[in-house]
Amino acid sequence: MKNTDILFPEQLLDGTKMIGGKILSASDKAVFDALSQKNVTNLELRELFLSRGILVSKDTSRKQLALHFSRLPHDYFDYQKLASIFSSPNQREKMTSTRVKTEIPMSTFESSAHELKADLEKSGAAIRVFSAKGSRLDIEVKYQKLNFNKSEFRQVVNRVATISIQKDGEEFTIHSPHNDDAREWIQKLIRIVSEKSGENLSLDDIRLPPGFVAKEKSDFFNRLIKSMPGYRVHDVSDVYIANPRIEAEEDDNDTIVEVHITKASLKGQGVLLSDELKTLEKKGFYISKMIWASRTIETDSDLYEFEAQFSSPEDCSGFTYLPRGFYKHQDSGSFGTSRNNFTTNEEQRLGRLIEKTARETLYAMIGEQNAQIEVAMP
Repeated sequence: MKNTDILFPEQLLDGTKMIGGKILSASDKAVFDALSQKNVTNLELRELFLSRGILVSKDTSRKQLALHFSRLPHDYFDYQKLASIFSSPNQREKMTSTRVKTEIPMSTFESSAHELKADLEKSGAAIRVFSAKGSRLDIEVKYQKLNFNKSEFRQVVNRVATISIQKDGEEFTIHSPHNDDAREWIQKLIRIVSEKSGENLSLDDIRLPPGFVAKEKSDFFNRLIKSMPGYRVHDVSDVYIANPRIEAEEDDNDTIVEVHITKASLKGQGVLLSDELKTLEKKGFYISKMIWASRTIETDSDLYEFEAQFSSPEDCSGFTYLPRGFYKHQDSGSFGTSRNNFTTNEEQRLGRLIEKTARETLYAMIGEQNAQIEVAMP
């Protein structure tokens, strides 16, 4: 390394060194605490010492080994090795979507995606842009998130987010993971497209109108799961319900304690038919999240499990969905007990199916509501 290439890292209070938000090495205490945990196997511990040319005895206690290794000089590669041991497997994020109504060509979105790519690469992210015959555009973002509330070797989390843009008639549908980072990138992309085209674009999310009453909010989910083309509902196992508190005028009597349940969940079999759910709905609760199982029209169909919810149940916004997996159909007519993951392509296909059905359901309900208003008008 040349002298001009030397980087001067920041140093946190615990001795952890980092540059530009990237951790380079951990403190000796962090190393000792990490090696003292059972997450590090005896084999991994021996390999760490062997990388320093040190052989260890099976009779040496873990505490002694951890104490000795923590006193040795350790660098970025040691940190990475320990971090890989403690890292948890990537969890599948819920999916969400938004739409943009415009006649702007896909080529403008593609050139804007490359500008977004150049901007995100400045922060250390790895970006790839894929185009499929002018009808679909995928932006894959590999990046890292820091969480200093966790232990040193769990603070850096590697993530992969794919933003998919697909032309659907006069609209563009944008699918992405449901997180703040992906939302920010989509908004940046739309701003770039707007600047290039001179057209003021806006995002159209799936959210229920504020005029919907509790019954209509629950009906949205009931109609969604029954309307997915090619699938019929087998059972509903989880229902999450909400009843947000409406702010009332302050009472001078401070001795009265108000009781109000804002959220509840029901799990089991046939939850939609349960008396418990019906009783709660009469008290103003409505469905904000549902997990259900469906089968195709085939007699030997596997059992597909899906999830849909409003991440902000108070105003029924932030619609997310997730094809959770499937249970294989057995020769006996029953289903396997272990859930299998979908392939990436199948998960994307089913996710788009949920999104399309949800949007069609919402449009139909809004149309019915408007028709009722017109009838009621003198």
